[in-house]
Amino acid sequence: MGKVAIDRMLLDAVAHYGAGRATEAGTLCGDILSADPDHVPALHLSAVIAFVTDRAAEGAVLLNRVFSLDPQHGPAFGTLGDALAVKGEHEGAVAAFQRGVTLRPKDAGLHIKLGVALCDLSRFDEAEAAFRRAIALDPGLTRARFNLAVALAGQQRPVEAEQAYREVIARDPAYRGVWLNLGNALADQKKHDAAATAYRRGLGTDPDNPGLHCGLGAALYRLGRLEDAILHYRRATALEPGNLAPKRLLAMVLHELGERDEAVRIYRQVSARDQSDHVILNNLGACLFELGQADEAIACAEFALALKPDYAAVHTNLGIIFEAQNLVEAAVAAHRRAIEIEPNYAKGHANLAVALRNAGKIDAALVASRRAIALDPDQPLAHYNHAHFLLMNGEFEEGFEEYQWRRKTKMLSEGDPVFDEPEWQGEPLAGRTLLLFAEYGLGDAINFVRYVPMLVGKGGRILLQVQPALIALLRPMLPGVVVFARGESLPPFDL
Repeated sequence: MGKVAIDRMLLDAVAHYGAGRATEAGTLCGDILSADPDHVPALHLSAVIAFVTDRAAEGAVLLNRVFSLDPQHGPAFGTLGDALAVKGEHEGAVAAFQRGVTLRPKDAGLHIKLGVALCDLSRFDEAEAAFRRAIALDPGLTRARFNLAVALAGQQRPVEAEQAYREVIARDPAYRGVWLNLGNALADQKKHDAAATAYRRGLGTDPDNPGLHCGLGAALYRLGRLEDAILHYRRATALEPGNLAPKRLLAMVLHELGERDEAVRIYRQVSARDQSDHVILNNLGACLFELGQADEAIACAEFALALKPDYAAVHTNLGIIFEAQNLVEAAVAAHRRAIEIEPNYAKGHANLAVALRNAGKIDAALVASRRAIALDPDQPLAHYNHAHFLLMNGEFEEGFEEYQWRRKTKMLSEGDPVFDEPEWQGEPLAGRTLLLFAEYGLGDAINFVRYVPMLVGKGGRILLQVQPALIALLRPMLPGVVVFARGESLPPFDL
């Protein structure tokens, strides 16, 4: 067989392989090697075909034959790197790809392979350099731009990663994984609305992608849309029943939403499949306690501690259980243990503050509470409890300011009346009508109604809305104030 014929057969073999016809390509390579057993390109293509058709041992023999004939064969180092990467030998893969790019410095594909292998070792800065080299060699390589974004995200550079993913989208909006990764980069920047939009765009073309459903569930959760988050976690669980991650998240959001019976059922399923998951055991214990099953809750907490004695959250949950059982000192000790383990654990400090208040140690409670808020300034319940400690300590101005956080505490504000009119800030009323309403119980209304007469004669009309049981008591006591019962229709008001 002449050289021209062999070259023609090799071109045909490459074309067959490129079109996904590995068997036909392998047959042609076999014919070439029958005529020329040392034909390096045919040996190399045969090795590639062997590796991709799960004949690794044969591929290794063929690759060794290539290296024995041409020790500087750059593409063969790429094939060797691929084979090592598949086996999980990432250090060896990097070494092979580095040898390949040394021999073929202008091969953009080899630079991409080197970058991917470096990412597998979390050597993201070196991977970034490899991907940038590939892009410099071939600016049209979308894959290199996508992997560059991955390397940037791996270096905790989400703003740059976001821009890189958007460049991929500009070239190919349907590029696999790009909407998921863009959503993740946006979520890392706490841009949860934008992240939700990205995940939804991905679901538009890939509606059964469990990762996109999980990402969207997380973004919606961060936006306070728990019911919507649950829908997507349910979908992710249905699509990937063997994956515990969305199941865990589903249970946690159900728990937070107050769907405790279902949360317990799913916590138990997750725990049965992964008995080493101390977080789920702790959450299960907390949920059981909320359902009134204190003994079983303590057993879960103790099991979690046996798995991880330095897990701060379980000490916090034990402290909460002890408080409910009126074991005040044990509660304080448990909460102190939590913050000893994790000094920057905001929830631990917040719960220690509550336990200290219950123990009558208001000054110490205030110290712990201030620390909790400093560590996590966005927790409404911590602010609300802090308001109580301040008020109990006679620090009224700051206490009532902090008390406004009650409105952001869902469990406390649910059921409160909602008004479209602006809230009065103490400015002159100047002929406007002001509505005052009882926020808490009968005792609070009776206690604070003493201040209502201070507003009479200040230039405005005063309406007061209270519980029906107080109407007969308060109407004769408050001349110049129009008193309404909750549930009655109110006349128009300005503030």
